[in-house]
Amino acid sequence: MRHSIMRFFASLILMLSVSLSAFATPITYIYTGLNSSGSLGGTSFSNADFTITALADTDNIGPWCCSNGGRVMHSSATLKIDGFSIVDIITNNHSWYASGIFGLGGGYHELNWMTFTVPTGTYDLTTSIEFSSSVDGFPEGEVMTTAGEVLFTGAGNYERGSFQAIVSSVPEPSTLAIFALGMIGLASRRFKKQS
Repeated sequence: MRHSIMRFFASLILMLSVSLSAFATPITYIYTGLNSSGSLGGTSFSNADFTITALADTDNIGPWCCSNGGRVMHSSATLKIDGFSIVDIITNNHSWYASGIFGLGGGYHELNWMTFTVPTGTYDLTTSIEFSSSVDGFPEGEVMTTAGEVLFTGAGNYERGSFQAIVSSVPEPSTLAIFALGMIGLASRRFKKQS
């Protein structure tokens, strides 16, 4: 009986350590644009600031257009324009980088909504970073579909904007495995006392 319980705990630890190694690291990308113009659901706006907040997973970063580039599709994204409520972005969207620039794009490949020049040369979309720069934003005629409405952007705005990437702190698999071992040890000690 004792050996079967120990084998059970050993297999539980092994399964836990394998599954924990597969945990991904969530990351939040925040894009801010200043003095933008356009319309949302038929209501025009001008000189308005906006924020796009996108959620992704660093394990999903894949290749992009260039050998030194990468892209990650967002699991969800929202848009907040001054004077409007927050709306969900329905158009598929992604963050990408290549050759010292990165940006926010719509669709799977074709649309670039915002493009930044990376101040340190290269950014791989996996680490925290924050800065402001000039932005090549929303070429004329591009459309972002939002929940129940459509955002039509103004013509080629070159405005200032900011970018943040916030990597969520999740416990490392080894830390969680040590915690699990401790819990199993306490449980087995209690089991010994009861029997």
